[in-house]
Amino acid sequence: MNIAFLGDIVVDSEIKVNSEVSSFLKDADIVIANLEGVILHQGKRPSSYKTYGSVVYNDYDSVMRLIETVGITHVNLYNNHMIDYGESQFEKTLEILTKAGINVLLEKTNLKIGDETIKLHNSGLAETFGIYDVSRKFGQNINDMLLNNEHEEKWAFCIIHTHFGIEQVSGLSDYEYRWFNRMTQNKPCIIVRHHAHCIQSPFQLNGVPCFPSIGDFAFNFKNKKISKGLAVLFDVASSNISCRVIDCKDYQLKIASEEVYFRGKSAVRLSEMELTQLRQRYINEYREDGPNSLKKAIKYFIGKEKARHVLSMSTKHFIQPFVLDELL
Repeated sequence: MNIAFLGDIVVDSEIKVNSEVSSFLKDADIVIANLEGVILHQGKRPSSYKTYGSVVYNDYDSVMRLIETVGITHVNLYNNHMIDYGESQFEKTLEILTKAGINVLLEKTNLKIGDETIKLHNSGLAETFGIYDVSRKFGQNINDMLLNNEHEEKWAFCIIHTHFGIEQVSGLSDYEYRWFNRMTQNKPCIIVRHHAHCIQSPFQLNGVPCFPSIGDFAFNFKNKKISKGLAVLFDVASSNISCRVIDCKDYQLKIASEEVYFRGKSAVRLSEMELTQLRQRYINEYREDGPNSLKKAIKYFIGKEKARHVLSMSTKHFIQPFVLDELL
């Protein structure tokens, strides 16, 4: 069984796929991608539900054509943009995918081709996404997953597919690295993570291949015309892995010239410059300082912030706690 893992997908216009991409994926029996936004039809679109940060969606015609062209068989919906347009649009996206015969990853999904079967565990930081009640069956909170010492499989001989982290950084925090170390103790076959929207160098840890971030597959939306990520092809029987850098520029998807190497038992860590930049992001984006937290609370109570869960952005939960000790 050959399984391909693709990065984040958000497209608002048609994507042209280079034949080299199709050629690389042709041997994949299963193709898994992270669908980063809900699917909306052209015409009058609903108003966004979210009143902070970026709001994204996938255009129906464009994304369904891309899914068909690339041969995507499974998608992940357990991510932080799934209620950008409210719970009803999340449910409509499920209906669209079901009618198209596309599988949505569950907390535990059995991937099966012929006599070969492998279990995939899907996880993320759902409470911080504000979609826990809507999508709980599609993934498990990674804190629950890591703290549960009674889980039956203990991830042995399985795939860990997860969505959490810090956006637009090249390295891992110490806390994240400890999480990867914990996940690899029980010898899963491979770990693939989404969310950073950039490539983070893969590495081997405790004999387990880890892809801390495979970046974007096709993330072309409004002003973002360039995205980059990894396409990872994993042979379950032999454990062989091959991967390519995928460029998506001006709605053109192609294989880039860069080579991808594993870094042995080392992982790239956050640099001092990245930590300094993250401290400022923590203040600016998450409004942790007193005046901005108070301003946001007032906006909620006068009806300017629609979702109650956005108040948690002024707490230590939304920044994703693993990095706080290194930031503050």
